[in-house]
Amino acid sequence: EHAPSDADRRRPWSPQHPAYVIYTSGSTGKPKGVVIAHGSLANLYHHHKQILIDREAAFAGGARLRFALTASMVFDTSIEALLWMTAGHELHLIDEQVRKDSQWLVDYVVEHGIHAMDVTPSLFEVLLQDGLLERDDSELCCVMIGGEAVSEAQWRTLGESPRVRGYNLYGPSECTVDACFASIDPGSRPAIGAPLWNSRAYVLDARLQPLPVGVAGEL
Repeated sequence: EHAPSDADRRRPWSPQHPAYVIYTSGSTGKPKGVVIAHGSLANLYHHHKQILIDREAAFAGGARLRFALTASMVFDTSIEALLWMTAGHELHLIDEQVRKDSQWLVDYVVEHGIHAMDVTPSLFEVLLQDGLLERDDSELCCVMIGGEAVSEAQWRTLGESPRVRGYNLYGPSECTVDACFASIDPGSRPAIGAPLWNSRAYVLDARLQPLPVGVAGEL
């Protein structure tokens, strides 16, 4: 057995070749298949590894971290968890029963020493009510949040947490899970942050023309 090379393929592999197809209805309301290229996925991985994953590992003294996958594999945010595993960290697959019971999920995070997880703001709100950030015996140190708008209260809670660092991740499936990234720092205001590496963000008018700074438009 060996890693496949171009000699094993019908044609040479290219970063433009599809890595996966995922269905989304977010932008049109109708399910549609989105094709993501290997190059785009590699860009997401290297950005997250250096800006987020390696940073969290450094805070932990270089330890191998435990990441909890709380999303279904048909939801593109599940890719985030695979990036942590690819970077050498331990991936915990949370089954459907645990995902649907917020208290059970909080207990799992504590009992299994979970360090990081990726959740939507609506799920995060329920987990907060069940004491996600209040358990003294928890090893949780990183919460990635995205998929919906983060409320000011949630932003403030993460920004002021003495043990848990928060990150806001924004983007549609078409942009390979995340398009923008923001660290939730103490005293900061809710924001989607700056574009990922090798990306740009434009605010456009109805005719798709760039707008001046401070003018509302479409991202």
